[in-house]
Amino acid sequence: MRRIVIALGVAIGLLMAVVLYAGTQVRTDLVSPRDNGVIYVDNIPVEVTVADTVAERTQGLSGRQPLAENEGMFFIFDEADRYGFWMKDMKFAIDIIWLSDEGFVVHIHENVTPGSYPQVFQPDVPVRYVLEVRSGFVYEHGIALGSRISF
Repeated sequence: MRRIVIALGVAIGLLMAVVLYAGTQVRTDLVSPRDNGVIYVDNIPVEVTVADTVAERTQGLSGRQPLAENEGMFFIFDEADRYGFWMKDMKFAIDIIWLSDEGFVVHIHENVTPGSYPQVFQPDVPVRYVLEVRSGFVYEHGIALGSRISF
């Protein structure tokens, strides 16, 4: 009987520890900005316009003037998926950087030109974030798979 009581006590203790641990786990998703501002790609500042609604993501950079040197558009999606981008109504070439939930670069397309429309560019893996910057940014700053963004 005593062994049963001890085993039951240990089991209850372990269950409580698991419940307390689960309640205090830190979320590993990147905490993303919900307003325009500055993000950092491997500590390189990029002034971004945030596109976090369907309308903003659909419009993207279409019809806009070329981006400045350290300027971009940061797309935020509600869940990870293989989001595709095309160059409809674009006036300039861009680099497209796809990022994981944690903010790591997982896919890149460089120098995507307006003439590539209607081709769709998409990552090999699901992503939560996409950063569009002027063409040449990735090469000039040595951005590569595994690079990380932060705020």
